Amino acid sequence: MSMFEINNWALKKVIFFISRVIFFGCALVLPLYFEKLHSLHKIYGYLLVVSYFIFITMNWYVWGKEINYRFKVYARANSSVDRILERILLGSVVSIFILSCISMFSRFDESVLYWGFWSLAALFFSYPTKRRIIDRKISFEFSELKFMDGFEKVIFGIIIIVFLVSVPNFPIFHGTDAIKVYLDPGELIHDQLWAFYDLILFHGKEITGSNNFSYFYFTYLLFFGFFVLSFYCILRFKFTRKVALIGTLSIVCTRYLYYLLFNHVSDLLTTAIMMILCWVFLWSLKSSTYRSGLLMGLIGYFCLLVNIKMLLLHAALTIVFLIYKFKESSLWFLKQFIRYTLVGATLTILTLLLHHGFQVSINILNFYEFIDQFKIIFTSKSFFILAIPGILILFFDLISKKDFELFKIFIFLVLAIIWGLIFEIGAVRSFFIVALISFVCMLTLDKILSKVSINKSHQNLIILFYVVMCMMDSSIEYRVKSLLGLL
Repeated sequence: MSMFEINNWALKKVIFFISRVIFFGCALVLPLYFEKLHSLHKIYGYLLVVSYFIFITMNWYVWGKEINYRFKVYARANSSVDRILERILLGSVVSIFILSCISMFSRFDESVLYWGFWSLAALFFSYPTKRRIIDRKISFEFSELKFMDGFEKVIFGIIIIVFLVSVPNFPIFHGTDAIKVYLDPGELIHDQLWAFYDLILFHGKEITGSNNFSYFYFTYLLFFGFFVLSFYCILRFKFTRKVALIGTLSIVCTRYLYYLLFNHVSDLLTTAIMMILCWVFLWSLKSSTYRSGLLMGLIGYFCLLVNIKMLLLHAALTIVFLIYKFKESSLWFLKQFIRYTLVGATLTILTLLLHHGFQVSINILNFYEFIDQFKIIFTSKSFFILAIPGILILFFDLISKKDFELFKIFIFLVLAIIWGLIFEIGAVRSFFIVALISFVCMLTLDKILSKVSINKSHQNLIILFYVVMCMMDSSIEYRVKSLLGLL
């Protein structure tokens, strides 16, 4: 290696280290300014929380990437978005566990451990190695966006904009207990998740009426983001990129969605984790590696934190996975898979033993109430008319038994609906219905695109028509005015 190349690498390492340390330092002090923005327009506070959320998500991604590297998890995926979601989930679960453990100490020790943890994380991820310098660009991983054509990028941009402006006007509470009751009226969320919220958003400080908006904004960005991203990844198991983008757009543009976000935000938490559980189930079947058991086990711990009843659905999907893999894999493969799930299973069991505040009950949903909610959501968007022929397509495709991906998704839908109707009515009465109708609509749209000419311009013209249909009854102007405080 020449002297010029050595100096070039040394300069890159110095720039990498300094930029990472400055980035960590600036981002970590953002929550200190949450309570100082009450006198300004709420949109500035929202943008501040969005910036902080992006920083946290990026850290979860690099943590998940490091976990994959240490555990040598090399899995097949449908798209690069699958890899991004998998790494974010790994990083988020590990982050929640570590920070919730730190929160159990006294106030002084908690503060020391918290800043010590972030200091070690900043130094570790800022340490300039050749692997990190080469892989520092997320564009290397996000090839889904890299290979999109211009029309698909426009749809993707619309989804991002509608997602960001769809945050509702949450009420202002002046106490932590009131916030928890609003987000979790059934008292099913574990104390570890609340402790993570308090530490990551307020650094252990008291929650006041001037900074509690960050609680709701962070919840919206986290759980609705998981819901939308996991739904897109589920669609990619069955449909092309264009159809998956239209399906995601149809969800965020649903007019009734804004009402659900304000009045049934507690349902969003359970439904988002349920959609993640569906994706993990499909991804584990597709991954062709027993190391996917690591994520499957950790997601069980995540399910416990949000809704203890979801452990039953997680167990059912794990059993279905083992039965399905038993036909095509060896007994050694299944043993290794179970061994990797023990990491998450251990965390789940310890959390169950250390917490006794859960009240598990069976809440059977009135079937007529489910039908009434289905009618309201179905008639709220003209685009959902595609679901009528979509039901017939779903029926004939399942009878033909040729579409294995559709059959796997159908298994989850049946198990999820049964579990929801018996144990958790909120999981299937609102956001799940929106996702279900949208998925069935995509069966019709995919069939239409497959029957038209292979000419790309013809397909784009058809997709443009359905994009207009999605946008026309989305009440997007109401969401923008609400965010800007004009209503």
